[in-house]
Amino acid sequence: METISKSDELNFEKVWFLLNETRQVLDSNFKETDSKFKETDSKFKETRQILDSKFRETDRLIKEMVAERKQQDKKTRDLERLFVNHWGELVESLVEGKLLHLLNNRGIKVNQTFCRSRAYYDNKEYEFDIIAGNGSDIVIVEVKTTLSVKYVKSFTEKLKIIKNIFPLYKPLNVLGAMAFLKNSEAAEKFAQNQGLITIKATGDSAFITNEPDFKPKVW
Repeated sequence: METISKSDELNFEKVWFLLNETRQVLDSNFKETDSKFKETDSKFKETRQILDSKFRETDRLIKEMVAERKQQDKKTRDLERLFVNHWGELVESLVEGKLLHLLNNRGIKVNQTFCRSRAYYDNKEYEFDIIAGNGSDIVIVEVKTTLSVKYVKSFTEKLKIIKNIFPLYKPLNVLGAMAFLKNSEAAEKFAQNQGLITIKATGDSAFITNEPDFKPKVW
């Protein structure tokens, strides 16, 4: 039977001692590492809670700012609409007061005016600012605070079907006019090229800007 020498026995004990010592060191290190992981996880959770709170607060502030901006935009739009409507009514009133005189001076013998005429045609409602007439000639006037090419195009499209909108006008000569306070995009010249009378309101007066020999289009 094989026996273990004294030296072998000592070596074995040393090895076993070293193994135990190493295991204890590793256990201690693992415990320390685990503790640090737990501490880090705790800090991470704490940081995440703080960040979540900050994000919620930021989101709330952004929503409040957006809501406030929308409210301000609405107030701005309401004020702009009020301004445009107010000036539109003033220009309309000014032009209507001078219209008969202006047209008669250009040889268009009209003797009465109607404001805000409405009609319903082809499932659509139409409104015309001022209509001047004499029984044989009709002048339909569109009033804009600021004249633009877009408005001219829209108005001429209505004039193209005006005798369908107002069947009573079929035997009459229908002329078109655009009155304005300001002019943009060379819209005044564009309107004249479409055969429209152009009327500029200024101060407490108004005047026709077409050349004296201008011949308006009959629609």
